[in-house]
Amino acid sequence: VTFFAITLTANHFILDAVAGGLLAGLSFAIMAFAAPRWPWLARTTGRKTGGNGPETYKPAR
Repeated sequence: VTFFAITLTANHFILDAVAGGLLAGLSFAIMAFAAPRWPWLARTTGRKTGGNGPETYKPAR
């Protein structure tokens, strides 16, 4: 739907829509790879990780 909205309204070229889709997919792939390996991301992305998720995180005082 977004692809057609971009190209049919002539605001951007087809290459812009393709590049945007690739960048969105790449960002999802990076987060799928990084979130389980970097526990501190669980606090910012809302994901739960084993033993170090938001429910067990205790900030230092």
